[in-house]
Amino acid sequence: MRWLLRSLPLLLLTLPASAAVAAATNVAARQGTPTPPLSTVGIVTPSPPKPNYLDGPQMRTSHRWRRFPVRVYFAPDDAYSPERGRTVQAGFDEWTRATGGVLSYVIVDSAADADVRVHLLSVPHLADSPTTVGLTHTSSRGPWLDLARMDLAADASVTPELLTEVAAHEWGHALGINGHSDDPSDLMYGVTVRVIHQGAVSVEPPSHPRTPSLRDRNTVRKLYADRFATAH
Repeated sequence: MRWLLRSLPLLLLTLPASAAVAAATNVAARQGTPTPPLSTVGIVTPSPPKPNYLDGPQMRTSHRWRRFPVRVYFAPDDAYSPERGRTVQAGFDEWTRATGGVLSYVIVDSAADADVRVHLLSVPHLADSPTTVGLTHTSSRGPWLDLARMDLAADASVTPELLTEVAAHEWGHALGINGHSDDPSDLMYGVTVRVIHQGAVSVEPPSHPRTPSLRDRNTVRKLYADRFATAH
């Protein structure tokens, strides 16, 4: 690889109030009746879990999905294959496990039925920037997310481990984390260095992709406090 991996350059995209920037992930496809929207009336919300960065210095106003599971569609792009799709879903699944299945998703066969549309592109980077390998755009109506598109660089230079980690980061954005953590130990930190191959410099990726940290988990728990309050 000839580039420095950096997940979702959120600050490079200034979108109108009805839009945000996020990322995406997938869990074992779950069929069944979608969870109805929750009402906050009559719910006693516990104190926000700490530590979290929902109101941190690198965050913008976050939105959230009204219903779960979130419906995900994989577009038949040039870099898509069932194997690549499973690699991306492995990143999504990290969030499903980290939230105990509260924030779940399901794969659908039609773009028209999808909340999140995932595009695997046969390029080494996105947006004319060698540091951008994942990018998620979202639109919203009021406090609710309405639609998301996730683009992932997925040419032959992108290893499965790298693709899974980028997908996990982007799925955090797709869930509603509209910004980045300021702690490099978090999955949602803005810059992820994994592989550099330039001349004599060679830094190999870890054997396993990073997973949501305690701060990552607490951030979505705060964002979806009412849903977690009624989960058990």
